[in-house]
Amino acid sequence: MDKKAYVLITDAHLRKAFDVVNILQTCYADQYICVLTSDVDTGFALPFVYGQKIERLRKSDLTVFTADLQLLENKYEGLVYLPVEEDTTLLLYKYITAQPNTNIRYLLPPQDQFNLARDKKALESYCLAHGFPVPRPVSFKELDQFAENFFPLIVKPKHGSGSAGILHVDRPEDLDQIKKLLNPDTYLIQEKIGNTNQVFGAFFLMDQGRVLGYYGHKRRRTYPIKGGVTVFSESENRSVLEQLGAQILGALNWSGVAMLEFMQAGSDPNLRESYRLIEINPRFWGSIMLSEFIGANFLNNYIRLCLGIPHNPAKPENTKYIRWFFPFDLLNYFSKSKILGFWEFDTLNTCYINYSYSKKLRAFRFLLYSVLNPHKIRKLFSKLYA
Repeated sequence: MDKKAYVLITDAHLRKAFDVVNILQTCYADQYICVLTSDVDTGFALPFVYGQKIERLRKSDLTVFTADLQLLENKYEGLVYLPVEEDTTLLLYKYITAQPNTNIRYLLPPQDQFNLARDKKALESYCLAHGFPVPRPVSFKELDQFAENFFPLIVKPKHGSGSAGILHVDRPEDLDQIKKLLNPDTYLIQEKIGNTNQVFGAFFLMDQGRVLGYYGHKRRRTYPIKGGVTVFSESENRSVLEQLGAQILGALNWSGVAMLEFMQAGSDPNLRESYRLIEINPRFWGSIMLSEFIGANFLNNYIRLCLGIPHNPAKPENTKYIRWFFPFDLLNYFSKSKILGFWEFDTLNTCYINYSYSKKLRAFRFLLYSVLNPHKIRKLFSKLYA
């Protein structure tokens, strides 16, 4: 590479984007220049956190998004777009449709496939039609007779992230919660799979349906302990999930990155029939740091592919961990949950969200930004009481 490439990292106010920036600036500073953007806090707060200029990229509508992105295109030649957030990527699809001669480089699936993957109801219908395993669906029309042959349910927004908006219906008398939902067409209802810790992430880097990179991890601990936000995971490659995920994404002719989340419903971990696909995240995920930590190197390979440079085949390590210590795992401790080795910090085998790959002072500044930011406080409380 003759000169450094410009990498566009949007939504710099998010913790996920913070980790992405730290990885690129720590491990690939000789190859890439990070161009950071946000639609909030660009005047002082985020420049204070990162120690560099934060460009404005407004997302309130396509007109202002287009104006801001065109300014960035003129300022930085050959920007490589990283899909950090889905709403930003949806705007980018509209932008590149209207600006077919754009010099922005990206690796994304066709928009129809992107939309299908992020719509949990459409994805469920697609999987049922193509024989891919998903939890048993239940329609709203069935609810009146459902109590007679009840089994636990989970109700999820068709578009959503994390645990926000999810209802757990564990008893027949809880069915009234579903009937009270506004806009029921925006939700789907599925059989609830038993153990919430039997969750596996299967992560892919694809090009036109061809697998270029894969690694996996298994959920080890959540907040709260009985099930919720993932705070501790272990790298673990299961060949059955690699094969199943490759079939699903291959059928979609997928390009770019994708996270497939599976739950184990059967007793035999080596059987395809033991798993159910829960969702697909068509973007970089909150635990992307583990990719770098185990040597899968998704960020670098994604950028290389966008630049027309062959990817570097990788052999990810197993038995490495990723931990989200603050605030959620720390909240586990204060909830008097007994966790063996809670205060042991093994930085050789564990990476820490918002800390690893960051300079200590920058990590502290981001911590301050997160603690003092009203929006982040509201988001924290929404997860605490979800």
